[in-house]
Amino acid sequence: ENVIGGGGGAANIIAFNARDGVRVDGADALRNNIFGNSIHDNAGKGIENINGGNTELAPPVVMAAGSASGTACYPCLIAVYSDSADEGRVFDGAATTSPAGTWTFSGAVTGPNITATATDGFGNTSEFSAPFSLPATPTPSPSPTPTATVTATPTAPSTEPVDLAG
Repeated sequence: ENVIGGGGGAANIIAFNARDGVRVDGADALRNNIFGNSIHDNAGKGIENINGGNTELAPPVVMAAGSASGTACYPCLIAVYSDSADEGRVFDGAATTSPAGTWTFSGAVTGPNITATATDGFGNTSEFSAPFSLPATPTPSPSPTPTATVTATPTAPSTEPVDLAG
């Protein structure tokens, strides 16, 4: 049993590893609660559960963003993250699953990708979900810039003689 991260400022930065950020390996490696950390830019997976580690709990599925939502095990705590790839750089917050296995997180997410983990009632945390991309914000078309139009203004003819000889 281990707790890696948590609320109240207990989160860790787990980044730039040559392999996985966190690896839970073996059928005896259970109840490893990985919550609220900043996990990003690892060469392998952000969280890797193998050989029965953390019961190889299935990750949640993220089906929408804005108000992030999806499906997961019940009863599970869902941790929602924003990342530029497929890990969890920014912890956005948490939601719980309904008896039907659905969840909704109504807090703000920054993206560009949303990922999530599920933690069951025994403290086993899943790997990160597949990333869900936020819809691209349309770039506004540039406004036309007004250009000056030159209009010739007629002048009255001169009554003075013009000296062309210099």
